[in-house]
Amino acid sequence: MRTRTWPTPPPGARPHELVLLFYGRIALDSLKLDGDRRHFDRLIAWEPDE
Repeated sequence: MRTRTWPTPPPGARPHELVLLFYGRIALDSLKLDGDRRHFDRLIAWEPDE
């Protein structure tokens, strides 16, 4: 059975950096993430009206 690893921000990442990421103020590549970053990609691409 294959388990999926959720991306985790590095220990030094601050919550406001994740907020800036979701508002498009900083790029995903500027954060160092461990694990599968597809979850972040899907959240960023998500349109609430859909």
